[in-house]
Amino acid sequence: MSDDADTTSPSKPRRARPPASALSRAVGLLSRRDHSEKELRRKLAQRGLESAEVDGALQRLQSLSLQSDERFAENLLRSRAQSGHGPLHIRAELVQHGLENARIDALFEAQNLDWYACARAFAQRRQRQTDNPRGDAQRIANALMRRGFSMDHIRHALQGVHNDPVESCEN
Repeated sequence: MSDDADTTSPSKPRRARPPASALSRAVGLLSRRDHSEKELRRKLAQRGLESAEVDGALQRLQSLSLQSDERFAENLLRSRAQSGHGPLHIRAELVQHGLENARIDALFEAQNLDWYACARAFAQRRQRQTDNPRGDAQRIANALMRRGFSMDHIRHALQGVHNDPVESCEN
């Protein structure tokens, strides 16, 4: 029997990679999805990068229009509204991402979404054909409340849920 099977070629030692810069890590994160400045700053700090390097990287990304809080907020608002979240939930999420109330107000005004239609569309998707319409309405109202719709939106959605065609929340 030959000893050829026992001999293996020596594996080449891996060259150590230089540590990734804040800029390259931020670009990697942004290649997957938009991030707010606050979120990028937090993620880069968690990776042990120094705040001065992070500041420089974020300024560079913003100057190249690769990171924009406005674009991030618009995408988040549109995405959450389409998935059935209300304005109260979306506002709270945008505040958590570090956006100021004035910017959020301007964004909501510019998007001009029909929140009544959004609430009604969500309610129609959740509607069941049951023998207990009052219980169904309560279940839908609770779901709308958890998703960040106001009581006015909820009342409006429940009034039309049983007799209107399915709506969309697009403006």
